[in-house]
Amino acid sequence: MTETGLKGFWTKRESRVFLTVLIAGFITHGFRLANKFLCLDSYNYLETISLSWTVSLGRYLLHYVEDFRGPRELTWLIGCLSIFYIALAAVLITKLFDLKSRVSQLLCGVLLVCNPVVTGTFAYMYTADGYFLGLFFSVLAAYCVIRIRGVKGQILGGLSMIVFLALYQAYISVTILLLMIWLLLMLLKGETKLSDLCKEAGRYMVMGIAAAAVYLAGVPIFRSYYAVGDDAVKLIGGTSTEGAVNHSLLEGLKESWVEFARYFLVRWQLNFYNISNVLLFVLLGVLILIACKKGGLFKKPVRLLLIPVWILLLPPVTHVFSFVSARNIYQSSPASFSLSLFYILPLILMEQPGLKAEITEWKAVKKHPLAFANLLLLVLISLHFVVIANRAYESMAMANERTENFLNRLQTRIEMTEGYEEGMPLAVIGNVYQLPEYVPSAPMMSGVVSNIFLQSQADYVHALNWHLSTSYTEYPTERHKKLVRREEFADMEPWPSEMSVRRIGKTMVVYLSDNNMEELLQE
Repeated sequence: MTETGLKGFWTKRESRVFLTVLIAGFITHGFRLANKFLCLDSYNYLETISLSWTVSLGRYLLHYVEDFRGPRELTWLIGCLSIFYIALAAVLITKLFDLKSRVSQLLCGVLLVCNPVVTGTFAYMYTADGYFLGLFFSVLAAYCVIRIRGVKGQILGGLSMIVFLALYQAYISVTILLLMIWLLLMLLKGETKLSDLCKEAGRYMVMGIAAAAVYLAGVPIFRSYYAVGDDAVKLIGGTSTEGAVNHSLLEGLKESWVEFARYFLVRWQLNFYNISNVLLFVLLGVLILIACKKGGLFKKPVRLLLIPVWILLLPPVTHVFSFVSARNIYQSSPASFSLSLFYILPLILMEQPGLKAEITEWKAVKKHPLAFANLLLLVLISLHFVVIANRAYESMAMANERTENFLNRLQTRIEMTEGYEEGMPLAVIGNVYQLPEYVPSAPMMSGVVSNIFLQSQADYVHALNWHLSTSYTEYPTERHKKLVRREEFADMEPWPSEMSVRRIGKTMVVYLSDNNMEELLQE
């Protein structure tokens, strides 16, 4: 590409944002893309997306991503695809809110790809590309219904919504929050009629209800087609009540607020992450107040009262599954991407009429203290996100190293045990699972640990077979109660004692701990 061509490429908003996300993504997550770290789910699925599990969860399109990139955890390929999908989502968001400033465009892309939710999702690399493909469609749903007027926009947005729900349902909070931000911008414009605001919100609700109905109708169809039950989820269209809400609406609201605060104020420590998030919300408050003044909302009490209502809705919207399920399956870090949108909200607000969009340009920013403070804070937050990511990846590396070292010790002990035969059943009693050590200055990232993370018998069997090329089969767990009552087990001792491994009958028994011994000894 010639210099003129490259310059022309950079002058276009879409290509500029796309390229920025790719560069920032590779810089931030390059270590993860270049290294293979397995997590607990990777062992359970043996490096492939479990069709039965995902279809049971209602994610009936997720396993189809393997038809495109293959059934193995090819870290570099999956990571590149994920960053590519995030880049597409970033382009749509800058177009949706018409960010004209290059500074805002670049920061928007960087914040969307560098934030801790992306880092946490990369702990589950085997399915990350499917998740971020769902993220793209969640943004596309909001873009279509907002920017394409009439029924056509609702249909296209609804189709996009069906796709992302069938990939990862928790991204519904991304779509809702983007729609809420758009409604806020309409509200801040004093000339917008409340009736028009209500009509716009009504369009979104019609799209959402229709798309959700079609999606839910597809859940039992795909379960039947693949002969999969609802045992894994007991939530989306399932018949079991185990996953149903077991708390009141008030408790759900409280839970959503607690989880909201927990993301932005980690363990209530005095660190840069917490301080910068407090400053972020102070900045957002100032920008909203300025916008209210510019839009004349202080002279319109009804419209002004809608602002605190909008704010109060933020935690429930970003934690919508607190009102659907008693399980925390949708409270993990990949489900929190909507929270990362708060970091780009100052950029969106700064470019609204009355706040002088031109002040976010480099040559003018130093003349406006609020714009300078805004951009400085977001630049520092972006840099800190890069640090958080690589500390997390170091933690992943440590977890894998400790787990592999333990597996080598365990297999050596098994092979030295009298009566050992290759491929025999393996019974694992207890575990050596250790409490995870999360990155101290970041939101809790499920899967990002620096300790041994194997828990169940299946985890140990899969891990040994995968890492050390053994061929063990699982001893039926329902027979563990009889096993621990046998005379040969009586004098066994927990790991790492030399008496922790023994052949009993035709089974190799590993006694790791007495974690669940009381339950096994019950009649």
